[in-house]
Amino acid sequence: MKLIVPQSTLILKHKIFSKGNIIFIHGFGSCSFNAIKLLTNLFQKGFNVYAFDLPNHGKNSDYATQLTVDEYISFSIQKIKSFNLKKFFLMGHSMGGGIVSYIGSEFPTQIKGMILLSPFNYGAAIHTKRKIASFGIKLLGPFSTLLSPWLSKKPDNSSFNPKKLFLDLFSDETINKINYQCPKYTGPLLVVVGTNDMVINPVYTKEYFDEKEKDNANYSLYTIQNCTHSTQVGEIPEITNLIVKFCKKYKK
Repeated sequence: MKLIVPQSTLILKHKIFSKGNIIFIHGFGSCSFNAIKLLTNLFQKGFNVYAFDLPNHGKNSDYATQLTVDEYISFSIQKIKSFNLKKFFLMGHSMGGGIVSYIGSEFPTQIKGMILLSPFNYGAAIHTKRKIASFGIKLLGPFSTLLSPWLSKKPDNSSFNPKKLFLDLFSDETINKINYQCPKYTGPLLVVVGTNDMVINPVYTKEYFDEKEKDNANYSLYTIQNCTHSTQVGEIPEITNLIVKFCKKYKK
């Protein structure tokens, strides 16, 4: 095993043989290391795993300015290109899932398949936005307890404000852009949601993707019972097994 951790980048790479490459993009207020158990599980199953922290998340504190979601998307595209991989699976959680949905069509000949874990999407985002507008962030349940300190964090020596990024993520412009780009990717797609997700509603997510992917024979969506928004933490073997099965099916 070759383990590379240059500050904000994680690479788990087999020296000789691997079953394929998986690139992971984390969600809002999170970091790649929050998914370390899932990523390690996938590495132990034979895959090379690549992950990175988005600007002003985790160990990536090199950005002193306020970035928009568009700039996070551009950053992700450049980061993926820097790995210099001929073929790979692209996986994202929450906001990272929205980013993956947006950029999927940017790599038409390289992406073997796309994996979305509790992904930010038009159908669920509209529902969440209405809840927040009416009742505040507390309606997001336990997730709001984790987010509140981060959202209220005052910028130190930078102008980065997490709340501005949150509002940009749930803006009509961002939601509509992701909705417009999502159908452009027409390859193999695996979506995983949890029944107890209070952030990205699983019912609206299923309705959205079932309609968008109705003509995609390589689309599948799985609902994990008693699972919250944290489908990326690797505590549920069923999720790891679904990802491995999906990657094995579309590895060629």
